[in-house]
Amino acid sequence: MGRSRTVAATADGCWDTFAGFGRPAYRFPVAWAGVQPEGRGPAPRACLAYYDRLVDSLLDKGVTPIATLYQWDLPQSLDEAGGWTNRETALRFADYTTAVHAALGDRVRLWTTLDEPSRAAFLGHAHDAVDALRAAHHLLLAHGLAVSVVRERAPEHEVSIVLNLTTVVVDRDDHVHTAAFRRVDGLRNRFFLDPLFGRGYPVDVLADTAWLGTWDDVVLPGDLDVIAEPVDWYGVAYYGPARVIPTEDPLAVTGGGHPGLRGARLLAPPFGEPLGEAFAELMLRLSIDYPELPLMVTENTHPAAVAV
Repeated sequence: MGRSRTVAATADGCWDTFAGFGRPAYRFPVAWAGVQPEGRGPAPRACLAYYDRLVDSLLDKGVTPIATLYQWDLPQSLDEAGGWTNRETALRFADYTTAVHAALGDRVRLWTTLDEPSRAAFLGHAHDAVDALRAAHHLLLAHGLAVSVVRERAPEHEVSIVLNLTTVVVDRDDHVHTAAFRRVDGLRNRFFLDPLFGRGYPVDVLADTAWLGTWDDVVLPGDLDVIAEPVDWYGVAYYGPARVIPTEDPLAVTGGGHPGLRGARLLAPPFGEPLGEAFAELMLRLSIDYPELPLMVTENTHPAAVAV
């Protein structure tokens, strides 16, 4: 894979060109609930046969397959046992990764562990901030365990994760607006980026959410090392900027996308928001704050932002 920092890509089901690869590629999700309907054990032959045909067809057409291991479909039995709030789900994800890699790893060389884990965690548990944060940690733990599986089975393969990140926008540069910016940016961006890059969870985010309780029974010794297992690149899904205003209401939160956050409120981007400029700002920020890895834009709903 090319080592350019920013690579435009598509993930909409079309066999377009991955510009940074210099060859056609197609990123597709693998259904965990199909491969392991009970969340463990051998996969039904019919399900694996489908992915065999898909991968073979892509390769026959000269298209490089990129397998995404998790895009929000969870086996029912695991969901009933607590889903991502249950640490066991992360361990089961490692076993699932082994099963998929054993079936497809002879032909698939590019892997994405999770697609937009904040959606599964924060939106999937919008009713309970404690559960949302617990789920987020277990998703990141599952990512690290999956990376280790692929590395052990095929060190030459490339592994990534896709995050939905945003540019946080405030209207003024005073103390309260700056504080609101920091809080939302912390949960929306840094909460996922920092541990992946070996920096642990941001101290200020832990302080912002401390009123929910401690993480002593969630983040266990060694977890952060697992999460920081090196990847080859990371993907960015971009849907537009997040405009934030401060609020004095101590119980106000920004909605399901930012669990347990006080003192800030998220607004829907108004018509005319400078989408391309916000995208360019995000790309610049990532290249400065997280320069260690190349990034790939895997999804982008705003055409004006493509030319960056």
